[in-house]
This record gives sequence, C-alpha cells and structure tokens, in this order.
Amino acid sequence: MEPTTTTPATGGSKNVIYIILAVIIVAVIAYFVFMGGGSTPATTTGGTPSTGNTGTTPVAATPQLDAAYIASKKAEILKRVSDSKPLTDTEKRDIFQAIAGEKLKQFNFTQAEQTKILNAMNK
Repeated sequence: MEPTTTTPATGGSKNVIYIILAVIIVAVIAYFVFMGGGSTPATTTGGTPSTGNTGTTPVAATPQLDAAYIASKKAEILKRVSDSKPLTDTEKRDIFQAIAGEKLKQFNFTQAEQTKILNAMNK
C-alpha cells in the first residue's frame, strides 16, 4: 500500500491574512481622515487657525523683563561668574533660572559673556 501524501491547504489561511491586513489598512486611513491627521490646522468660527490648545489653561508667553531688572541682573551675573571662586549649586540654579529659555535673548549677552557664564556653571 502506498503512503498518501497530503498538502496542507494554505489558500484559506492566506486569504484570512490578506483580509486582516486590508481591515487594518482601512482602519488606519480612516483614523487619519476622520481624526484630523492632515497638515492643515483646524480653524475656529472666527476663521483663524487653531493652536490646538483645547485646555482651560492658556499658554503663557515669555514675559518681557523690565530693562532695569535685566541691567542689574546681568551685571550681578557677570560679576559673580568673573570671580575665581566656583559657583554654589544654589547660585548655578539661580543663574540658570534667570537666563533660561527665551529670557537669554533679552539679556543680550555677548559670545564672550556667554562663554564665561558657561565655564563658571561647569566648574
């Protein structure tokens, strides 16, 4: 008696995989279409582009610092970083908080002054 060989039926399982992939692709496309995945910003009723901030807390802009404050704080920082004594952790934190982010532009430090501050912070 000869052994019978059978080949597995792979046609059906391949079809299931293709159907699942098609459903996933359609779902992803639908998500981007219906959830606003486009590159155009949403507009409010006034016709201006929405910033996407839908929370109740407004986004705060960097406040403009007073010119007198900037002048006195800049002098204080430069005087302290010019000293050969290393900065304490508290002084480093205070200097960093005073000039961090967009506030750095308002102080208008020269490249040499910025280098001096950076060197003092890294001691």
